[in-house]
Amino acid sequence: MSFQDALYDPCPENSNICVVCGNSGTLFCCDSCPRSFHEKCHIHPINRKRDPWYCLFCCIKGIQENLSPDKCHQESEVLISPMNYVNKMKCKFLLLKIFSFPKSSFFIREPYYSRDQMCEVLKKPMWLNKIKRNLIGREYLNVGQFVADIRLVIENHKIMYKNESIVNLAYQLEKEFENHFKTIFEIQ
Repeated sequence: MSFQDALYDPCPENSNICVVCGNSGTLFCCDSCPRSFHEKCHIHPINRKRDPWYCLFCCIKGIQENLSPDKCHQESEVLISPMNYVNKMKCKFLLLKIFSFPKSSFFIREPYYSRDQMCEVLKKPMWLNKIKRNLIGREYLNVGQFVADIRLVIENHKIMYKNESIVNLAYQLEKEFENHFKTIFEIQ
C-alpha cells in the first residue's frame, strides 16, 4: 500500500469519528447520511457484506415514515407491546440514543458494587451493555421488559452511589431516556 492509498478516504462525506463513542478508528459509514460507527458501537449488528449499508438512525427514519403520523399511544399500551420487528428496531434506536448521550459512559459497563451492598439493597444489578446483549439476544418479550431494565440501571445508580455528581448523572440519563422514549414510541 502506498502512502497515497493510506490517505484515501472511501467515504469523504462521512464523519471520521464514531457517533456513539466519539473516537476514530475503523468505522462503518452509512450510505444514506454522514454518520459513521464502530462495529461494536452500533446497536443493530452491522452486515459487512451489505452494500449499501444504512445505519439505525436511517432505518428508524424509514420505519417512522411508514407509521400513522396522527397516532399517539399511552405508555401503558406501549409497555405491553410485543417485541416485534418494529418495536425491536425502536428499542435498538432508543438504546443507541442513550449510548450516544455524552454522559452515558458511566452506565455502560458492569458497575462495581461490593457483594454485601448488592445483596442488601439491589433487586438486580443492571448496566447498558447487558441490556444491549439482552436486546440483541432476544431476551425481551415486550417493550416493557426493555424499558424496566433501562430504568433499573438509573435507579440502581441513584440507590448505590452517595456522590452527588454521580447521582446527578443518573438524573440526567433518566431525563434523556424518558424524552427519547416518549418521542420514539409516540407516547402522549
